[in-house]
Amino acid sequence: MGEENTNQQAGQGQAAENGKKESTIKLNNQLIALLLVLGGIVIILISVFLICMPAQTDIESLKMTLEQKEAEYQQTLAIAAKQAQYEQEIAVDEANIKNILAQYPSDVKYEDEIFYVKDILETNYTTLDFTSLGFSPQLMVISSDQALAAQGQGAASTDGTTDATAQNASGGMSGYQLYSTPLSLAGTIGYDDFKSLIDYINHDTQKKNYDSINLSFDENSGNLSVSMNLNFLTIGGTDNVYTPSVIPDTTGIGKENIFGSIASGGTGTETVLDTEGANAETTDNAGATSDAGTANSTASTGSTGTTKKSGN
Repeated sequence: MGEENTNQQAGQGQAAENGKKESTIKLNNQLIALLLVLGGIVIILISVFLICMPAQTDIESLKMTLEQKEAEYQQTLAIAAKQAQYEQEIAVDEANIKNILAQYPSDVKYEDEIFYVKDILETNYTTLDFTSLGFSPQLMVISSDQALAAQGQGAASTDGTTDATAQNASGGMSGYQLYSTPLSLAGTIGYDDFKSLIDYINHDTQKKNYDSINLSFDENSGNLSVSMNLNFLTIGGTDNVYTPSVIPDTTGIGKENIFGSIASGGTGTETVLDTEGANAETTDNAGATSDAGTANSTASTGSTGTTKKSGN
């Protein structure tokens, strides 16, 4: 009996020990499974952050690009719907530009300015007496390429040519130059005639502007002493053809010099016109005098532009 009890107890102990081992093995297997699950979750999370998130960012960027392109497409459709209107407005603008350019001559020379003064003198200004005229070289005020470059619409290249892109962006306004040809006038005139003269200059067809006008009272004549600087405006680069003034072969002969003196700006040279014959005298700043014939006129030396005539 005692021996059987001992065997039973030994068997029960062995069974309990085997049960503990099986429990430990099951627990280890569960931990392993849990670790595998956690590892899979970690791998999934890493995949999401490394793959899915950048892809989502790219998707958002593509969506924004598509929205922008859609807005541009709608804008293009709106412009296309008004194409006929835009073409009509462009044609009107081009016609207006053409009309404006046609109002400006392509060039103005000294003889044109002289004939302009002659037309003024032939107008009924009874108190007008010009004592001197002054001429200066023509200057370029601005070119259309410079104006377009200032507006950021393209400019001519360094070799003087203009590329097609700049031409298109400028609406065909490239290649023009605005020139100014100065003319200075000095003399005496009555108050009412002066107002009429200003109105005449403002409303004639020749495009010009005033650089300056100076007035003072002339005690000798009782009229106004006036000096003014005009700028005759021309535009180069157009289809306008310069038409020179017609200078007659013969001129009327008289005793009075209608211009007084003619000064060429920048040269210091003055010429007194002798209307009685071929006699003329020229004096420069160096004081040298040349006489083309019998001296019926004299010229004073200096840079003030004042020349007086003596004799018949």
